[in-house]
Amino acid sequence: MLNPNAPKPLYIQLKEKIKNAIESGEWKPDTQIPSERDLCNKYNVSRITVRQAISEAQKEGLLYKIQGKGTYVKTPKIEQGLMKITSFGSTLKSRGLNGRTEVLTAEIVPVDFQISNILNIDMTENVVNLGLLGLANDEPIVYYNSYFTYDIGIKMIDAAKKHAKEGRPFSTYDLYKELNIPADTVSQTFEATNCDKETAKILKLKQGTALFVIVSVVYLNDGRPVEFKTAMYRADKYKFHIKRSM
Repeated sequence: MLNPNAPKPLYIQLKEKIKNAIESGEWKPDTQIPSERDLCNKYNVSRITVRQAISEAQKEGLLYKIQGKGTYVKTPKIEQGLMKITSFGSTLKSRGLNGRTEVLTAEIVPVDFQISNILNIDMTENVVNLGLLGLANDEPIVYYNSYFTYDIGIKMIDAAKKHAKEGRPFSTYDLYKELNIPADTVSQTFEATNCDKETAKILKLKQGTALFVIVSVVYLNDGRPVEFKTAMYRADKYKFHIKRSM
């Protein structure tokens, strides 16, 4: 129960109860929360207090409302560290989400000037373009668009199609491990942007929606660059953190 004599207002105490119910898994993502009347009866508070608590929980990104239907638990953002590369599947699993990856593009294409410079290959060579869509609970959350040197890319296509057919969540990071390709170093840049028309269609967003973009170049242990990847993460689904020494 709530404590009317505590320094914290009742609506803040109730908001914390709501937060605990979500974080403990008692209230599942995208499920409707108990009605205002039920919360009033359970915690012996007024409807005004319940509405204040729900409003505060909405401000914190814990809940969302659907007009005419009710209030629902919002799926928490996926928190990903920047100091260590982690697999797409393990990231989702650690947060209790069901994931899978779809192969959107898997083709051999002529190299362009930018990619030939990045991958240090001749303009006469072909590269492999692999586009992957990562989903959590069947909702698109990240789009990976990679260009590989031909020798690596051909192996990646076969492995990606196999995983996708099995309904498994994966990124190219997982494929390097499985194929025993000695990827050793990755160079990355980070930026925020708004999605264009094509990306909006892929991620099922409105054009102009905020995205996090990570551009990566993967090197083998002999220093050879083999992958140029652009990963586009939905800003409403992801947050990134980094811890550094001072």
